[in-house]
Order: sequence, then C-alpha cells, then structure tokens
Amino acid sequence: MDIKNLIIKKRNKKELNEEELQFFIQKYFKSEFLEEQAAALLTLMYTNGITEREIAYLSKAMAETGEEIELYKVSNKIVDIHAIGGIQDKVIIIINSILSALGIPSCKIAGRELGMTDRLSSIQGFDFLKSIDELKKLINDNGIAIIKEPTDLAPIENKLYRLRNVTACNDCIPLIAMSIMSQKIAIGARNIVFDITCGENAYVKNIQDARKLAKYLIQIGKNIERNIKCVITEFNEPIGKYFGNSLEIKEIIDCLHGKMAVDMADMIFTIGSNAILQSLNVNSMKERKKMIEKAINTGEAYNSFLKLINSQGGTIEEFELRTKAKNIIPVISTVSGYISGINIAKIRDAAIYSNAIRGMANDILDIGAGIEFCRKTGDIVKQGEILAFVHTNDDTRIQGTIQKVLESFEMSEKPVKPKSRILEIVG
Repeated sequence: MDIKNLIIKKRNKKELNEEELQFFIQKYFKSEFLEEQAAALLTLMYTNGITEREIAYLSKAMAETGEEIELYKVSNKIVDIHAIGGIQDKVIIIINSILSALGIPSCKIAGRELGMTDRLSSIQGFDFLKSIDELKKLINDNGIAIIKEPTDLAPIENKLYRLRNVTACNDCIPLIAMSIMSQKIAIGARNIVFDITCGENAYVKNIQDARKLAKYLIQIGKNIERNIKCVITEFNEPIGKYFGNSLEIKEIIDCLHGKMAVDMADMIFTIGSNAILQSLNVNSMKERKKMIEKAINTGEAYNSFLKLINSQGGTIEEFELRTKAKNIIPVISTVSGYISGINIAKIRDAAIYSNAIRGMANDILDIGAGIEFCRKTGDIVKQGEILAFVHTNDDTRIQGTIQKVLESFEMSEKPVKPKSRILEIVG
C-alpha cells in the first residue's frame, strides 16, 4: 500500500476503506512518509469531503496509536461527560458526584489543559491518580475517580491537530469530530454526553456549527457502538456565582448542599438528567430530575464528592478558612440599569491579571483569587450598588482587577430577560 495511491483515490473523491485509513494513521504516526503527503491527504479530505464511515475508521485508528483505558470493562453504566470548549469543570464534578450517588459510576479524565488540575489542587493533599489501574480500582471501590489524561491517550491527535492548523483545516467540523471521538474511543466509555458550547467566546462559534458537530459525533457513535447525546449550550458569560480555583471548589460544595445559582441548576439538571437517561434508561424527564434532587437533598451526592477527595489524598475540612483571600473588595456599579450580559472574555482577562487562573503554563497562581458575582444578567442595578467582589492576596492587583471586572458588565436601559443556556438537545 502506498500513501500516493490514497492521495489519488481521495483526489478522485472516492471513499477510503478501513484498512487504508489505518495504514495512513499508523504510518503517519511513525513518520514513515513525508509531512507534505499527509498534508495533501488531509487537505483533500477537507476540500473533497469525508464520509461518516471514514471519520469512524480514522477515529478508531487514532485511538489505537496509544493506550486504551477500556472503561466499559469496569462498568457499562459509566457515563463520560465531555465539554467541548465551554462549561466550567465545576459543573462536571458536581454532576459526576450526583451520578455516583445514584449508582452510576463516574470518572473524569482531566484534560491536558490546566483548569481542572489547578482547581482540585487547591484542595490540601489532593493528588491526581497516576495509573489507569488506580483509576479502575477507585471506580470499583467508590464509584468515582479523577485521573490526569495520559500522554499516550490517542497520541497522534496532537500531531494531526498541528497538521490541521498549518494546512488551514482546523475549522473542518468532521475532522474536529474525528479528533474528539478518537479520545473517547481510547477512554472506552460506552455512554457519552457531550456539552457543545457555542457563542462568540466559545470554540464553536454558532448554533449551526454546533448542530453539525453534534450530528457527526452521534453518527460516529452509531458506527462504533457508542451511545451519544449532545446538549448544545450557550457560553458567553460565566456560569454560577464564582470564577477562580478555590472559589469554584466552594461553589461545588454549596451546590451539593442545594445552594446553586439558577443558571448552574439549569446546566446540572439538564446534563445530569441526560446522563441518567444514557446509563439507566429512565425515560421520564420528571423522574430523572427527582432522582437528582434526592441525591442532593439526602446528602448522598456530597458524600460521593467527599469520597472522591478523600480517596485521592485530599481533605476538605477548613477548606474555606485555608484558602480565603486576605482582600475581598466590592466592584461598585457606576451606572443604573439592567445587566444585559457579563462578557466571559473580559472576566477571563480579569482572572488572569489577578493570577486567579493561568494565562501561560508557568504563571504563578493565587489560589484564593477570583471573582464572586452578586448580580447576573437580567438583574436591575442602581448606581453605587455592588455587582461583584474581587478576591485577591495581591495588593498591587486590586484596582486593575476591579476595573476589568467592571468593564465586563454590559448594561441596558431596558429590562432584559435572562435566557436559558440550554439551546438544544440532540440525539
């Protein structure tokens, strides 16, 4: 088999079979043909189209380039909740704690990005699992666990991502779906709920592209026997009450005690109920929501969260006292009106400036830093009232952070009705 023959076949708009696509992935992974040849084939897939079967074959071949976790061997009930460019990690941790309380084993493969690791690392002693065997044992013992994403989980994905980028193919939705599904296959859960966020500040910019991505993910799932549901959500402003590492852990604890902002509750109940549907086949939405409420109200969901933390070396006692910032400063509204939005990009800028989150991998974090929102979209505010609080341990960053947070609040003279973040459920 020759890579040139594959290029010619795709140039003639013919479908490549499973054997040919496995050959392409394995040989490219081992750098056994020219980068220019790989670029040519990828570009032809972009311009001439790629079939749903081809995407499924490619996803499977990509997964086979590295270690496969095979979670389905632990339990066929496990639901993998995966956010595509949007919902904050706290939402997934809350839902996984609820699922575990309901007898649905749950785990999180924390991505190679910094967010999840930084948040949980603000809990004293918490340690991410080092091996897949540890992960499986804790899921069996406690029904919940978290591991950092292994570096050899579909390792060719990084190489293909770079190739997509340099060939201007990074906006190709079928290829994006292929990349995502390669990792899902490697993880091995049979039930997957995707949160596909869309919006100006999200990875997927509009609902039309979100629908296309959902369609491809679901179709790939059918071809490889995965049960997939997609929740399309809007992500243009922060979710919940807090933004920042230790503050978001506090919000997880609050939510698992039943104290949650309306937009948080909307996300938790919608994504959580779809996860229950995937795992337990409870068809009634009303019944699924009752199950979530019971898990929270009985304290079982919080107990599952404690199991997660304690079994991985962490301790939550006196967490707020240990992580509380020395400066908690109000952000005061300079105008009267209705809040029409809170710009997530500007909030991120404020959080990076105050060292609440990282802008670069080597940035030094202020674990206690963050933003506490007192008002949300739709609220009426008078000049001089408090919009938010800035939490920080750095005296030199206070005024700059306050100004950036203030600029993130968008105001209207007319009443604004807050909209649900849930746009559609597909699958």
